[in-house]
Amino acid sequence: MYKQNIITYLQQHRFQYLNVANLNVNRTDNEKTIEDKLIQCYQHLRILCSSDTLTKNNFQEFQKRINYLKEELSKNSNLHLIYADFTDSSFPLSTILVLPSLKQTHNDITDYPSSRFTAAATISLEHQKSILQSVNTTDPSIFSTLQSTPSVNTINILLLGETGVGKSTFINAFVNYLKFGSLEKARTGKPIVIISVSFIATVGDHFEERIVKFDDINNSNNEDFDHPGESVTQRCKSYLFHLDKTSTNILRIIDTPGFGDTRGLEQDDFNMQHILEYISNLTHLNAICFLLKPNTSRLNIFFHTCITQLFSLLDRNALNNIIFCFTNSRSTFYTPGDTAPVLKQTLISLSIGDVPFKKDNTFCFDSESFRYLVALQNGIPFNDDEKHEYEISWSTSVNESNRLIGYICRNVTIYRIDNKLQSMKRAQFEISDMVRPILETLRNILRNYILYKMNLLRTSILLCPRVNDQFFTRCLVCKPSIHSLGDFYIAHYLPHKVEKKCCNCTCLLDQHIPMYYVPEYKILNDVSQYTEKEMINRLYELCYASAEFAYFLLYDARSTKDNPFFIGFIEMIAIETEICKNQTSSTLNSSLATALRDIADKHENRLNDIVRWAKSSNLSDIYNLINTISNYDMVCEQLAAVKEGRKIMMKQYEYEFIRI
Repeated sequence: MYKQNIITYLQQHRFQYLNVANLNVNRTDNEKTIEDKLIQCYQHLRILCSSDTLTKNNFQEFQKRINYLKEELSKNSNLHLIYADFTDSSFPLSTILVLPSLKQTHNDITDYPSSRFTAAATISLEHQKSILQSVNTTDPSIFSTLQSTPSVNTINILLLGETGVGKSTFINAFVNYLKFGSLEKARTGKPIVIISVSFIATVGDHFEERIVKFDDINNSNNEDFDHPGESVTQRCKSYLFHLDKTSTNILRIIDTPGFGDTRGLEQDDFNMQHILEYISNLTHLNAICFLLKPNTSRLNIFFHTCITQLFSLLDRNALNNIIFCFTNSRSTFYTPGDTAPVLKQTLISLSIGDVPFKKDNTFCFDSESFRYLVALQNGIPFNDDEKHEYEISWSTSVNESNRLIGYICRNVTIYRIDNKLQSMKRAQFEISDMVRPILETLRNILRNYILYKMNLLRTSILLCPRVNDQFFTRCLVCKPSIHSLGDFYIAHYLPHKVEKKCCNCTCLLDQHIPMYYVPEYKILNDVSQYTEKEMINRLYELCYASAEFAYFLLYDARSTKDNPFFIGFIEMIAIETEICKNQTSSTLNSSLATALRDIADKHENRLNDIVRWAKSSNLSDIYNLINTISNYDMVCEQLAAVKEGRKIMMKQYEYEFIRI
C-alpha cells in the first residue's frame, strides 16, 4: 500500500515509474555504470533514484529532491521525469540520487562519440538547448551525431506495409510520440495531425457508432477513405520534420501505397513499381521500415514479392537498413506475437540474403493511444481505467520511438542509392522512361523527312519539350485537340489533374498515365539539321533500338505483358488516321500515318527476329544501347524533361513541417 501511494504521489507530480529490477543492474555496478544504463535505456534527462526504505527513512530529503525537479520542470517543460525504484534491485543503493546532473547532461551531448561520422563538430550550449527543445523526449546525443556532418542531415525512412496495417496512423502517432513525452502533455498541448484521421468509435451501452475525424478529410487529396480494402494512400508522399531550430536535421518519412490491395496483384505490382521509381530518385535511405501487426498467422503473399522487388533495385548492403515495426502491439505485451515465427520463416525463404530480425531492429508500438487522443478531441468519453491504460501505452511507445531514432542514427550505415549501379530493375526504369521520347522523336523525324521529300526544303519542325509546372496525367480515353502546324496537323493532349479522381474528366483513374512534359513544336524557316541519309539512319537506329528495349522489358525484366513501343505506334497511327478523317487538307498527315505503319512493321519484325534467336540480353550491352540512344539530342531533351517533371511531382507530394 505504501509503494502504491508513493507511485500515485509521483505520478501526480508528472514522474514516470521505472522498476530498476527489470534492468540489468546488479551489485557489480557503480553510480557511473548505473547512470549509463538508465540513460541508455530510457533516454530521459532527469531520473530520481530511491527505494522504499530510503524514501521512508529520508522522506524530507526525498521531498526536497522532488521539489527541486518540479522547479526545473517549471522552467523547462521539455524535461521528462523518471522515478527509478531500486527496492527490488540487487544493487545496494545507499542514498537518494538524481541522475544526471544538468551539467553532466550538457557534457554528454558535447562529448558523445561521433559514431560513423568522421568530423565531430563542436556544438554550442545554445544549439544543444535548441535540439532538446525541438524534440522533447528524444536523446539529444542522437542529433548531435547528425549535426557533426552537415552534408548528411536528412534521415530518410521508407515505410512499407500491407493495406490496412495503419501506416498513415502510425506516422501521425510516431511524430506525436517524439513531440510529447506523456499523454498528458499531448492532451493539454496541440497534437500534430500530419495526415487526416477518420475512424469509427463505439460508445455507450448500446455501442452507438460515431465517426471520429481529426483535421479536414476533404483536404487530403492523396488519401482515399471511400473504398475499404483499397490502399488509402494512392501514391508515395514524403513528410519532412525539422528537428531543430536551425533546420539542419530533418526527418523524412515516406508513406507508400499498401500491398495486398483488394484490386488485385496487378494493382500491387503497379504500386510497387511506383515505390521503386520514387526511391530511385532519392540520394540515400537510412531505414527501410516494414510495418506489421502482431499475431498474424500468415503474411500477405505480396510481402515476399515486395521485399524481393525492392532488392532488385537495391543491393545487399541495404539489408542492414531493414527494420520492423509492429503496431497495435499492446495486446501482445509489446512483442511481435505470433507474427514472429511466420516472419522468420518468410525471411529465411528469401534469396536476397540474410535479413536481420532481432530485438535491436524491431520496435513495438501501440497506435491506439494516439487514436484515444483523437477520440478525446472529438468528445468521446473514457473511464479512469481506460485513461490509465492508454497513458502506459503512450509512454511505452515514446520509449520505442526514441529507441528507433537512436538505432537508425547510431547503429545503421546510410545506404547510398547509386544511380550508376547496373541492375535489371534500374535498366527497366530507364527504358520505361525512354518509350515516349523515342516514339516522339521517331514521329518528328518522319515529319521532317516528309517535308524534305515534298521539296519543302526551307521548312522544318523543331520538337521542344515543356516541363509541366505541376504533376499532371494524360487520359488515355479523352481525345486530343487538333492544331495546325504549317502543313501538318498536331494532336495536343490536355494535361489532367488527378486528386481522388480526375478534375478534368469522368474517366477511371487507371485510364490516366503520368504526363511529365508537353511536346511543343516550332516551325523553322530553315532546312532540317539532318541530311536525308542522317534522317534515314536515325530512324532505323531508333526503330531497332526500340525492338531491343521491348525484348528486354518483355522477356528479360518481365515487367510487362504488352509491348509499350508497339502500343505507342498503334496510338500514333490512330491519331494520324483520325486527323485525316476530320481535316480536309491533311495530305502530310496521311503520309505520316503510312510512314508510322512502316516503322511499326519494322519494329515488330525486328522484335520477332530477336525472339527467334531466343538470346537473353546482355545487361552491359543494354546499358551501352541506353547510353547511345539517350545521347540523341531530341531524346536527351525529353529525358531531361521527364527527370525534371518527376522532381516536380515528388515536391508536390512532399509536406514540410517547420518543427515537431
